[in-house]
Order: sequence, then C-alpha cells, then structure tokens
Amino acid sequence: EDEVRPMYEWLDRPRPPSLGPKQKQLDFWASPRFTRKTYGIAVWQTQQIIREPNTRIIIDGQERQSAGDTVKLMREWLELPELVRLFGRFQCDDWGKFEFTVAQRDRALRDPTVRALGLDNSEQGKRCDIRWWDDLIGKSNNNPEGILKVEQHISAGMPIIKPGGRGLYSCTRWNALDPSTEGFTISGNMGILRHVKETGRWFAPPPRGWFGCYAQVGDEIFYPHAKTGELLYPSVLSEDVLEGERAIMTHGEFASQYKNDPLSNLERPFHDDDIQYFDPVVDGERNPMLIGAIPYVAVDPASCRLKTATKDDSTFCKAYIKWQENMFHVFVTDWIGGRWETSRVYDTIFLLNDNPP
Repeated sequence: EDEVRPMYEWLDRPRPPSLGPKQKQLDFWASPRFTRKTYGIAVWQTQQIIREPNTRIIIDGQERQSAGDTVKLMREWLELPELVRLFGRFQCDDWGKFEFTVAQRDRALRDPTVRALGLDNSEQGKRCDIRWWDDLIGKSNNNPEGILKVEQHISAGMPIIKPGGRGLYSCTRWNALDPSTEGFTISGNMGILRHVKETGRWFAPPPRGWFGCYAQVGDEIFYPHAKTGELLYPSVLSEDVLEGERAIMTHGEFASQYKNDPLSNLERPFHDDDIQYFDPVVDGERNPMLIGAIPYVAVDPASCRLKTATKDDSTFCKAYIKWQENMFHVFVTDWIGGRWETSRVYDTIFLLNDNPP
C-alpha cells in the first residue's frame, strides 16, 4: 500500500490551477518494471468511471492485446459483487473484449466507456475524456523507427482528447532518446521530461519526474517510506530479485528496466562534471590521477575535408578515461584545433599516441 497509494493520490489530485478550462492536463509517470504502475493507474481509472459513468477512456498499448488485458481487468473489477451491491450492475450489452460501456451511462455517446487500442489501430472518429498511453516503448520497438512511430501516435492522439480532458503517459524508460527523455528525442522533438522542467505542458511527480528501484535524494517528498540508497519497492523488487535480473541482463537493460534510467554509468554519454582539464605531469612526475586510466585519442573526421584552416575547430583530443567512484572520469591532456590535410591528421594522431605523459 505504501508503494501504490502515493501514485493513486497523485493521479487523483485537483486539476493544476495553471491550466485553463479548455487546456488538456498531461501527466507523466515512469517507474521500473513490476512496480504495479498499470495496476495502480487502472484502479484510478475505474474510480473515475464510478464517479462519472459518462467518462470515455482510451487505453493505448504497444499492441492492442496488452491494452485489452487492462480493459479485461477493469471489467472484472466492475463485476465484483461488492461494487454491484454499492453502485448497481455495470454490465450491459456492450461488454466486449477490447471495449465496454457501463449501464449507468445516462448520455447518448458514440464512444464506449473504455476502449483498447494499439499502435496500429485506426483512431479516426474516436473521442475520449481520458487517454492513457501505457508502455508504448519496449524491447521490440526500442529503435529510431519504433520511437518515431510512437511519437507520431501520441501527437495524432492529442486532438482526440476533449478540451479540458486528460492524457497520461506511463512507462519504463527503455531509451535515452524516446518520448520520455529529459532532452530531445531521436527525431529532434522536445521530450516529455524536458516539457515538465521547461514549458509546464506536462506534469510529473517530484522531485525528478521518475523513480528507480533504489530511492534517490528527494524521493521522500513523494514516498514517505523512501530512504536514499535503499529499495523503493521492496515488496516486488527485493535485492534477491534484482540480483537475479542483473545477472542475466546487460548493464543497459538493467539500468532501463529496473533503475528506470536508460543511460547506465557504463553506457551513458559523458556529463560536464565528468571532464577535468589538468597538467599530466606534476613536479616532473606523471600525475597520480592517471594511474589506472586508459588513453584515448579522438579526431573529428571532417577535419580532413578542407586543406586550409578556416577556424579553430578543436579537432584533436587526447584524454585518459578512468572508472572511479562508480562513474567514468575523463582527464583531458591535449586539445589541438584546426583543419588539415589527411596526411597531417594521421601524423598528429600518431604523435599524440606515442607521447604519453
């Protein structure tokens, strides 16, 4: 309950006052696999149906079948004797596998109460009050083509939500450049988490907008039981479970599916604070910080396309990379700019490589 209730309460919060009456409320939720996010959101959506039987909900999955499984779960909840005794019989003639309509509806509406769609299903003529995109990125479409398709699907689906309605994107983050990114997606569009931080078009829970299997600083704002460095979802993701999964996964897979951070320390690009510029020789001796580091020489391939220098492009970089304190550190020792003919490019690479500090 401590792990699911905060999500439910966040979803059930009052409408943000910054939104106008016709603006759509767009919410983002990201947490690791098996943390019951689909279950928790389905509970909240079922509650919305009980409160307002005229609500129209579309649930999007990567495949229609996965969304249909959630529809089936919600349909079964509404058939529970306890709910029928309190609110009456929900079931009516339109009680299908991929959509259903509750008997309590008192308005003539063309769309069902709940409808399941997949990425390949037509949206033409459909309307909803709440649209839920659930785990649209996964192992099979975690690639540029798949991500672009999901982006287009979300964009095309926005007009289907009625003015003043609500959209919800829930996921485990599989790719650093997918629609949930804190930067820009593979296609160059602004990611959801960047919108959260910069435009306010999307909303996400504090403090970062997403959660991993281990609590991080600030998670106690949202989860009262959170303690930095300890398990955030111990009832479903114990240390034994995580160790078992870590043993059969690559670093990137585990970072994505359980830490909910698709750029693991072993595979992420370098951050500004990873890079240090310093003298490779101190008091005539090699800088001790380079002990255990691996030397690399990098060159911009475009530097050999012009025979005359046009500007300083900082073409060559010699650096030592060292794994330290659970992250990469880059120590830059040489940085030479310019544009040269191909032969001089090769000569410069060999010169830097043959003269370590």
